[in-house]
Amino acid sequence: MKKLLSLKADFFKCVFSLFLIHLVSIFLTSCATKSSLKSVQKQTLAVAHRGAWKAKELPGNSIAAFREAVHLRCAGSEFDVNMTSDDSLVITHGPNYHKMPIEKTRYKDLIKVKLPNGEKLPTLYEFINAGMRANNTTRFFCEIKSSSQSQERGLYIADKVYKTFTDLKAQRMVTFISFDYEILKSLLKRDSLVDTQYLNNNKTLEDLERDGIKGANYRFPYWQKNPEFIAIAKEKSIQTNSGTVNDTLVIDWLLSQDFDYISSDEPAEVIRRAQEYLYKKK
Repeated sequence: MKKLLSLKADFFKCVFSLFLIHLVSIFLTSCATKSSLKSVQKQTLAVAHRGAWKAKELPGNSIAAFREAVHLRCAGSEFDVNMTSDDSLVITHGPNYHKMPIEKTRYKDLIKVKLPNGEKLPTLYEFINAGMRANNTTRFFCEIKSSSQSQERGLYIADKVYKTFTDLKAQRMVTFISFDYEILKSLLKRDSLVDTQYLNNNKTLEDLERDGIKGANYRFPYWQKNPEFIAIAKEKSIQTNSGTVNDTLVIDWLLSQDFDYISSDEPAEVIRRAQEYLYKKK
């Protein structure tokens, strides 16, 4: 009987030991996974400024430039939205297109002049449709331009832009950016989950946090002069972005500060240097 009890005791000790080993293994695996995820999350992500246009000499803000950003697997591709006199949302940077003031010109007149690669000046609807095709990597970084006519018209533009994304079921694939703070606030009133980044540094990080703006997308000189704001932004879970950065020394400095995003005309270089930086950190 004693021998039997001893064997049972040894058996349960063995089982308990194996159980402890299993628990330790799960714990170590979990730690390693969390560490790995943390490293991935810390990798600075490249945003192609006006699309990945430069290397292949594509027109900026074109569908082809956005598709090239998808091909490079950029985290995002930035583009600009203006509205014509007949309320068509078009993808083009400045207030004029071939000397035609966009806000005072009908869309059918604008498209008489094609882009250098032969593309028609795309509407936002066409741009989103083309950008979503076979794309599971690249967000739309949509800059909504304010109106030169009135604040009300700017808010109307923002509303139409948001509706276009929702109609195409792409509202979770977009980060809205603007120099107009009221435009971003109006979007958040419509949808508190919408992703937003502010381009003008005239607001404090406390303002952004209070109003639900999720990112500070400021030019490099601002961050360079105020490096302490980077740590504050991270504490407040405000995304950090800097653009438009093409200088490799500046890219490396931003990487060393663990920026969330870098907007660049050279997105492939940002991706390459970010991967090298992450590798060196391991």
